[in-house]
This record gives sequence, structure tokens and C-alpha cells, in this order.
Amino acid sequence: MRARLTNYFIRPATPDDINKIIEFTTQEAQESEGSVIDLVAVERGVSSAFCENPRSKYWAMEDSSGTVIANTSVVKEWSAFHGNDYWWIQSFYIAPEHRGMGLADELIKHLTKEAKSEKALELRLYVHGDNGRAIRAYERCGFTESPYTIMKVGL
Repeated sequence: MRARLTNYFIRPATPDDINKIIEFTTQEAQESEGSVIDLVAVERGVSSAFCENPRSKYWAMEDSSGTVIANTSVVKEWSAFHGNDYWWIQSFYIAPEHRGMGLADELIKHLTKEAKSEKALELRLYVHGDNGRAIRAYERCGFTESPYTIMKVGL
């Protein structure tokens, strides 16, 4: 499904977008966490969305010239309690020169529409607690704090 904005298009990403998504993923890690991530791991992770049994799904946003200026992806989490999937936003990146134009809202609206069409239970995400700008943007899009705390065990 392709959504039309005034000067932007949202469409399912294709293998032709892999290099741009990798670039955006490394920039997202740097901006959101101040970390440099393993490029080989990023290539493997992004490419896995375009294989026979994809672990994630990406969308690309293009400007009027056809240049990819943003992307987002989701992974699904099965809920035995509710017999359906939660959709988790795994990546969300807009090139700096296109920020502040309402594009985050448009990407979230698009994901919400896609999730509803597949009967997802909720659209969820996690965001670094120090990333106030992202938190405010997500709140403007309707996200609220979850009652859950994310915990982990390092392996």
C-alpha cells in the first residue's frame, strides 16, 4: 500500500532500499544512543527483512524527487493472552533536513493504519529515557507510557 502525502510518499521498502536503511540505522544509533554499531550486524539485520521469512517489515518515505528521506520498521510479538500480535516499532528515522515538518506524524499514522489492517493489538515502541526529543514526538503522535518496564539479561 502506498500512501500519498503532499510532497512525500510512504511505501513498503524493497531490497533496493537496503543501503539507505543501513545508513539511517547507523545514524539512528548514533543520534539516539551515542553508539557506533557493528556494520556487519546492521547489514545482516536489515537484509533479514527481505528474505523468505522476514523478521521485520520496513517502509520507506520518499520526497517528491524519489529520494528516500525516512524509514521505519516493525517486528511482531505474539500474545498468547490475546491471540494476536503486538506491533513494535523497531526503527524510526527521518533525515535531519526533513525533521520538524510533521513527517513523524505521517509515518506513525501510516503504521497505525497498516497495523489496524492486520488486526494488531497495539502499536508499541521503546525509546531511550534520555531521548527527550523523541519522547515528546511520540507523545504528540498519541503514544503513552506503558505500565511495563523493559528488563534484560546480558548474554
